[in-house]
Amino acid sequence: MGQQQLLLLVLATVIVGLATVAGIQAFDENRRQAAADALQQKATTLTTDIKGLDSKPQQMGGLPEGLGVSKSKIGSRLGFENTEDDGTGTYYVPVPSAGEGSGTSGPHCKINNTSANQISIECVGAGDYSDLDFYGVYDQDGTPQVSVQPTDPTN
Repeated sequence: MGQQQLLLLVLATVIVGLATVAGIQAFDENRRQAAADALQQKATTLTTDIKGLDSKPQQMGGLPEGLGVSKSKIGSRLGFENTEDDGTGTYYVPVPSAGEGSGTSGPHCKINNTSANQISIECVGAGDYSDLDFYGVYDQDGTPQVSVQPTDPTN
């Protein structure tokens, strides 16, 4: 009888160990998906905010010259923090739920490029999520459109 009890104890330990490993893997996958969702949501929110700024008159807080304005004007209207790391000014918004770190070394969204008809927002993760990138694009040509995609639309 002692040998049978020992066998059951080993079997129970193995089952509990496998269940623990499966639970940890499921938690990590859900955490990664939550970080991707946070970046995608922030890209969508910022791109939609730019669309709102474009449709407002300047007197009510809209963009002064349409979309062909500088990053600084768009960034200040959206409430971005300005960092002068290369002299041109990078405007970013932190996304704390998508990784660890702060400033431009942490998860953030930034104004990627501007043109007369298009503004692009790039949202990047940090730490374990440094491979997560989402791009929000507001295109003013024809019918104004907001889109969010996992690849850079300018390439």
